[in-house]
Amino acid sequence: MNKLSYVSSEHSTVLMKWLSKATKSLGSEVARNTYVVGGAIRNFKLNMPVKDVDIVLDSVELGKNSAWLADELADLIPAETETVSDNYGVAKVYVKTEWVVDGLDLSAFSADGDAAIEIVDARSETYSDDTGGGYKPSVSKSTIKEDIFRRDFTYNTLMWRLSDLAKGPEKAEIIDLTGCGLKDLEAGESRCPLDPEKTFYDDPTRMLRAVKFLVKYGLKVPKDTSRAIYKTRWALKKVHHNRVYTEIQKILNERTWKKVVSSLEELGLVEVLSEIANENEAFRVSLSTSAKKLPYRFFIDLLDLGLPIKHEVSFLDRKSIDRLRDLSESLTREQQDDLVKALKTPGWAIKDKKFLPSLAKGLRGSDMRGFMMSKMDELRDLYLENPLIIYNADLIKSKLRESSAQRVASRHLESRLFGLFPNYIGWQDLKRFQDQLQWMFKQGQHTVKSRLDRSGEKSIFVETEGSVVKISGFKKQDSGFSYRSLSVEVDGRLVKKTDDLSEVKKIVSKHLSGLGLRK
Repeated sequence: MNKLSYVSSEHSTVLMKWLSKATKSLGSEVARNTYVVGGAIRNFKLNMPVKDVDIVLDSVELGKNSAWLADELADLIPAETETVSDNYGVAKVYVKTEWVVDGLDLSAFSADGDAAIEIVDARSETYSDDTGGGYKPSVSKSTIKEDIFRRDFTYNTLMWRLSDLAKGPEKAEIIDLTGCGLKDLEAGESRCPLDPEKTFYDDPTRMLRAVKFLVKYGLKVPKDTSRAIYKTRWALKKVHHNRVYTEIQKILNERTWKKVVSSLEELGLVEVLSEIANENEAFRVSLSTSAKKLPYRFFIDLLDLGLPIKHEVSFLDRKSIDRLRDLSESLTREQQDDLVKALKTPGWAIKDKKFLPSLAKGLRGSDMRGFMMSKMDELRDLYLENPLIIYNADLIKSKLRESSAQRVASRHLESRLFGLFPNYIGWQDLKRFQDQLQWMFKQGQHTVKSRLDRSGEKSIFVETEGSVVKISGFKKQDSGFSYRSLSVEVDGRLVKKTDDLSEVKKIVSKHLSGLGLRK
């Protein structure tokens, strides 16, 4: 359950005391066979906020189930309530109007749509590859002892009886059926109540929960647990990608992401996540979405580890990305976000839409496009060299005027020598042109590659099964490429000579459509 910030440990304590008295009123056997299990006790011992009160009923011993108890408790609450139960032994009580106990409104537990009270019948779980390896285990009712030993880590098996909570958790006995829960919690270690390899193979998301408890509570992963995670790590691929992402998303935020990434790497889980990302587009997109909400260094670190995710700065080359990594150490989060914005849209920092066109007097058509592309590259280089310049539009303009004057002089000399102006395209914009050729049809039907020969001429190849389109004529110049006349060949036959990139794209699109490729 996700509790709102105003649900405090005091609310949880008052709720547990009320539940103790309420279940006792239903009979001493009810209070003795109903338990608070797991996170509440763990957090209480760690002196951390207790917001989730997870109730487990030993329905085998009591002879009554969670749905019965939920209905009985709802009748004792002096407020408007609703009870909901399912076939898995889970029953919930929602409180819809004010419910004040000891000066606190316990309806706050339901304020964000969660249940105020959630009761689960003690259960055993049977896992098999047919059930999805922990995604949908077979469930049956059990005693509390069987329920406890199916759990992930020993500190999550600790319990309080509701019959002991009338005076609050400080006075209640902590029940440790494994004999290890308190000891492992005091040692700050995540150990499994049963064989760790079976524990992780049965439900592979428990590996990610080990990372959660390490990052959130500082509970270390000891060697035997770490070895078991490494040996069973590929079982994580059995789990639906949505559940894998949900577990990761729970622990990713601006404060924790570095520790999350390093822990996943140390446990050998990055390799598995990388394969899941390569095979599943939805998982890849979800990770990319998370990356955009965190400092850009998160994206770079995942990229370095082999995860194929996307970001606003994915178009940059490796050298520029390495420079971004270095800059992350000295920039604030706000400065990092602004730098990404400026790299994505270089004109953003100038804040004057008329300025760049004013430097291109006399240029038209493809000449103008080439000029603007070169200026975008120039601005990005400027921002990467001195990122704080993005906050000084006048200084940016000054540097662009200076470089434009130098470029005009250089191109005037070139025109005197060669008699014409070549078009120009920056390397980043040429890469984007290649990407456009790649994405104009559904993926998997064709590939786009490029080759730079020793003379500095780059050619682009659009390949399908049995056919090749070759685009040649890009000459290496400065930080980009010049071109006067591009040759477009289809299967070795010259189709067109042109300096218009839009025309090139039309030729490629027409040819691939003729081959039956789907857009």
